[in-house]
Amino acid sequence: AEHYSPALTSVAVDTAGLGERAAHVMLKMIQSRTTRAEDHIGAVSLVVRESSGPDRNSQVGDAA
Repeated sequence: AEHYSPALTSVAVDTAGLGERAAHVMLKMIQSRTTRAEDHIGAVSLVVRESSGPDRNSQVGDAA
């Protein structure tokens, strides 16, 4: 996202933590011989870059 102009705002995800959690759940499913899905809410963070905010080319008070 930072390689574009303007730099794009994005959402950062803990991919290593997500993979670790997925492996743990998969091993648990294999050991218990169940196929029941589990819900998981992972941590994410908003990475604000130049693509967020008002249009840099517009004047204050301009109609959109």
